[in-house]
Amino acid sequence: MRKPLAGCVLLASACSGSAVLPREPTIELIDGVRTVTNHEPAWPAGKEWRISHTPLLEIGVDEGAAGEMLTRPRGVAALPSSETLVADGSKQLRVFDDRGRFIRAFGRPGDGPCEFNEIGVPYVADDGSVAVPDWRTRKVAVFDSAGDCLVEHSLQHAGEGMTDLAGRLGGGDLVLTNAQWAWGTPRAEISWVEADILSIAPGSPDVTHLSRVRQLEWNGAFENLKGASFGSAVARGANVYFTDGEDYTITRYDTTGRLEVRMRLVIQPEPITDDDIATYRRAALSWHERRRSPRPPVEIVDSWHYASSYPAYRTILIDELGHVWAARQGGFDEWIWHFRDELPDLELAASNTWDIYAPDGVWLGSLLLSYDRSPRLVRGNRVYFIGESEAGEARIFVHELSRPS
Repeated sequence: MRKPLAGCVLLASACSGSAVLPREPTIELIDGVRTVTNHEPAWPAGKEWRISHTPLLEIGVDEGAAGEMLTRPRGVAALPSSETLVADGSKQLRVFDDRGRFIRAFGRPGDGPCEFNEIGVPYVADDGSVAVPDWRTRKVAVFDSAGDCLVEHSLQHAGEGMTDLAGRLGGGDLVLTNAQWAWGTPRAEISWVEADILSIAPGSPDVTHLSRVRQLEWNGAFENLKGASFGSAVARGANVYFTDGEDYTITRYDTTGRLEVRMRLVIQPEPITDDDIATYRRAALSWHERRRSPRPPVEIVDSWHYASSYPAYRTILIDELGHVWAARQGGFDEWIWHFRDELPDLELAASNTWDIYAPDGVWLGSLLLSYDRSPRLVRGNRVYFIGESEAGEARIFVHELSRPS
């Protein structure tokens, strides 16, 4: 029987390992690339980052006006003012002030220009313009800072693969990622991931291709593709980041496609056992049977299990100071969490580890965060999570981040 993780308070403290002096990272220049190999966290005892247990504020209400209630939010972004932008599942973009009060909305459902079938994660440029993908129609709508439609672009990409908007650079250039995968047994693997950086002319459909960033032999599992990006993130200071599907490694490229930094963490993950995989298979099949959904073949279920992409980072984001936040693939407890009702006697740790790297690639330490509240935005001393209220209604929870000097 699995036991909850010990040593860290959920949504409250950081894991920094030992109180002794940390082992210095190994920094090498390999083929012209700064390569940082980390062994111990750089945070000294008492200097770890901490996230408040209680939120500073909540965005969204259980009952209220239409603009105040949220429906399956897809993403959160910071506007140049102190306002917060939420891409809501109602196919609208909603703006809230720094106290969580609804101000205005723009965008709407539909098939016309700057209308949405399935709204995606919004990305904001320095001038306040907002680019938002539509995951179903494969388009990107660009709005000005007032919420008026400027232009719409098709998410077209040469060749096969799955294309998505991964982010924007400060000047407004779009970064499109494209992943090519190959179906295999027992899992589908990504054979490569690349990012195209495109310059757009304001108010015009004209696009200029600036550069291509390619991550060769990216080897993540197919299920990692669900979401806004393919293990990638964009820093508005003009860098594109990729995760590595084989270990705890992140690579940073400049906008010309040059690999600048490779940062990695050398740790021993929790071992995977045959019992773990058998338990996962049993829970997944039971989940489908209880819902009378088509029972997937066992080989397909096996392609879902966490062993196919573990250890690895699954999600990364970049905060305003250039720190890299990377979520570890959570292993057994995270992967079976979706099917937890099928195994009521199994004790699971409802948390996941996020590693924090300095801009130069040095691992600072880790934060232990709840599975149901993964960070979507870090803005100053505030961390924004998408979750649910006790009544089951959608919320944006804003917690305080403490970074001792």
